[in-house]
Amino acid sequence: MKRILAWCLFDFANSAYSAVIVVAVFSVYYATHIVGNAHGLGDLWWGRAISASLLLVVLTGPVLGAFADRAGWRKRFFIAFTALCIGCIALFTTLVPGMVLQGFALIALANFAFESSQIYYNAYLPDIAPADRLGTVSGLGFAIGYLGSIIGLVVALPLVNARQFNLLWLLVAAFFAVFSVPAFLALPADRPQPEKRVSLRAIVRDVIGNQPLRRFFLAYFLYFDGVETTIVFSGIFAATTLNFTTPEVIKLFLAVQFSALAGALLLARPTDRWGAKQVITLTLLLWVAVSIGAYFAQTKSTFFAVAVTAGLGLGSIQAASRALMASLIPPGKESELFGFYALCGKSSSVLGPLVSRSACSLSAGYSCCNASGQLRLHRNLDVSLDRLRQGAILLRGLCGLPEGGLVDVGNLTPHVQRAARDLGGSVHRFDRDRSTRFDARRRVTRLLEGGRERHAEASRVRRRQQLLRVRALLALEARAEAE
Repeated sequence: MKRILAWCLFDFANSAYSAVIVVAVFSVYYATHIVGNAHGLGDLWWGRAISASLLLVVLTGPVLGAFADRAGWRKRFFIAFTALCIGCIALFTTLVPGMVLQGFALIALANFAFESSQIYYNAYLPDIAPADRLGTVSGLGFAIGYLGSIIGLVVALPLVNARQFNLLWLLVAAFFAVFSVPAFLALPADRPQPEKRVSLRAIVRDVIGNQPLRRFFLAYFLYFDGVETTIVFSGIFAATTLNFTTPEVIKLFLAVQFSALAGALLLARPTDRWGAKQVITLTLLLWVAVSIGAYFAQTKSTFFAVAVTAGLGLGSIQAASRALMASLIPPGKESELFGFYALCGKSSSVLGPLVSRSACSLSAGYSCCNASGQLRLHRNLDVSLDRLRQGAILLRGLCGLPEGGLVDVGNLTPHVQRAARDLGGSVHRFDRDRSTRFDARRRVTRLLEGGRERHAEASRVRRRQQLLRVRALLALEARAEAE
């Protein structure tokens, strides 16, 4: 029991990192304060950093896990990666606006270390829990972890209101370090396996030859992509799309943590009684309903309700997946196969943030807004490209285009803005003291070079006629101003 509590405390310790750094506070802080998010560029850099960290986990997880099993270094790697993550969090205090690459390196390295430490942490589950209690112990770990997230967010809220961000990073690092110590001391040491081969090819061959593992990894790869991408970008989505303030984002995720804690506890024992597979199937049905609800979320209250519902499925699907994985692992291959577990989960998650941020940037000209200022992340990427192409044709056809293609969008009248919307483009309102002008020619060239020609000649003729109307409106405005 002592080892189980120490193991669960590590979930308590690292959840402050997940809630405060990855989801609610530092993600928005990096995107808006360090990079600057007037054109959605901060979101794009955040997506790149998370994807880079997960890609490193994919490339190193299985091999390092196999090496840890062979050398008996599971505990050493566990402690080393945890310490690396804590050190990077403390170094967040050195970041100032404009330090984009430094911030990128620190968050990518911190997240890589965090996810790597999770491999060795999860690998202890089969060692400390009886086979008939894997679901209960896994669910208890996640429940205690969500309690840590709640405490982290409660501590973060007054510091964010006071804009004491550097103090917040130090407190998260200290929280992570202090509550990790029991796990470092109580978890068992490992026995070396010198006969074990360290080879990614051998690991893949073993997985393919094990039918239950093969089926589970394929299913996990497919369904966890959506879960991970939701976790990574939910905070940015709430802040930039629905105009949640940072304190409101923290309150939102406090509610989600409570519902996730409840979900993890409620389905912990049923995971052992009904089987982890049945619980995963049930929670996936809940996620389908959440996805449908999120598609129609247009207000803060609707998004809040959808997020709380998602929390019920979040804790349960994570706990049940970990329990099912632990039940399928042959003895002596815990770190190796939990490394492959990370490979499947994180390789799908590498695609999610990149596609999500790329779709967001493409569908809204780097500002992630349509004409009414609302984000449309859920739109199909192909439709987004089509809308951009239409908007690019509008920019290309505007009369009076200065040398270099610079257009002051803020000076367009409502008549011209309505004509722009008819073409499917978006008139973006930029912050006047930072960027009221943009390079239209450069963007038009970049978009049109990669676009597919999807419309017939008749459609092109209609566009030309609409462009002529826009030009006429601009000419009339210029004449009226001259008079």
